[in-house]
Amino acid sequence: MLNTREEIDALIVRYLNGEASPDEAMLLEDWKQDRSENNDYFLKMEKTHASSYGTQAYVSRSKGSAWKVILNETQSQAKVIPLWKKPLFIATVAAAVIVLVVITQMFVPNTATEHFAEDKEKHNNNITEQESIIYETNHIAHYTLTDDSKVTLQPGSKLTIPKDFNENNRLLSLEGSGSFEVIHDEENPFILSVGELEIYDLGTVFHVDQIGDTVKVSVDEGVVELKINNQHLALEEGDSAFYLISERLIKEYETPSSREDTVFEFDGTSLSEVMDILSKFFKREIVIVNPDLKDCPVSVTFKNEELPTILDIISELLDITINQNKKTIEIHGESCQ
Repeated sequence: MLNTREEIDALIVRYLNGEASPDEAMLLEDWKQDRSENNDYFLKMEKTHASSYGTQAYVSRSKGSAWKVILNETQSQAKVIPLWKKPLFIATVAAAVIVLVVITQMFVPNTATEHFAEDKEKHNNNITEQESIIYETNHIAHYTLTDDSKVTLQPGSKLTIPKDFNENNRLLSLEGSGSFEVIHDEENPFILSVGELEIYDLGTVFHVDQIGDTVKVSVDEGVVELKINNQHLALEEGDSAFYLISERLIKEYETPSSREDTVFEFDGTSLSEVMDILSKFFKREIVIVNPDLKDCPVSVTFKNEELPTILDIISELLDITINQNKKTIEIHGESCQ
């Protein structure tokens, strides 16, 4: 007995596909003749099946004819045609695949293109790195270049050097701060770029300190020339200047003569703070080698004194050793605790 629409549809499909048993065929025939609406429904299903798979509609007129057809199909061992061999099946599947591909392209990110872009970017970065030697450091680091010039980089700084440095040129670029002790060569000048600012060395020891928008250049020995656009500024030993990046402006600090009537008054000031003040004022790099000395208190007043005199007095007060060289002033000693 056929009770639900699902059972009826399933039986009709099996029948039209040639997969129904004789009992199922008779059951379907009784259902069709029970009501005219049932037979009309069967004919619609049959037409739909025929248009989908290219088969001819099968029409049964009576139970006897139905039994005859079933008996003939049974005796001849009618062959069931697999769904994938039926006409239009391959075309239907192909169309479904095309639709699926289109939808996938619309809603799924094009990862292949993204990976290609990433690989291209990595390749370009590798080329850039291969064309230059890059020094980056998170601590104070010392380097000797191929022309025997010496470089000291401050923490967080980056120095980029072409691979043909000292062959056809001596061009470098700096991001951050560092000190340079340059071997002079008139035929192959040493040029350091800090952003758009170019520093031409004429045989010297100089320092570059970059803090935010300001780049400070100070000279310990020799002469350097600063250039940007049409601005030129020569600095000699003891001179210093600053470059404002945002304004693209070069300006020299006041001359050392402004140090007259300068008073340093320290009252229990830590040695590290004292040296920081002196370093900035006299434009010299001062390094406390033993960290245990940094908190040593300094109580003394200086007026119109030069740096060597100040350092000698502090050395005697704290019983420490101070060594001076071209690049830095180093402070050695035991803890004052």
